[in-house]
Amino acid sequence: MAAAPAPRPRTSTREPEELARRLTAWLDGRLPGARVSGVRVPASNGMSSETLLFDIEHPDTPVRACTLRLAADPAAHAVFPGSRPTPTG
Repeated sequence: MAAAPAPRPRTSTREPEELARRLTAWLDGRLPGARVSGVRVPASNGMSSETLLFDIEHPDTPVRACTLRLAADPAAHAVFPGSRPTPTG
């Protein structure tokens, strides 16, 4: 009998509500009055990056669906343990 597959490690330690707050603050400097809503992380997120889906609402423009790809959170599970990048500069 085949062994059950190992559970997938959690790949994100980021909270969608906190990301929405930070994105709204960033967006307000570029499009005053805009806000981010409906922040969600798809179930099929990758191991080496994170995908974030959200909408931008603004009084003067239609709602826009957006996708943001983020570098993997250093606090999340490492794809290749011991392979964390070293800072340069």
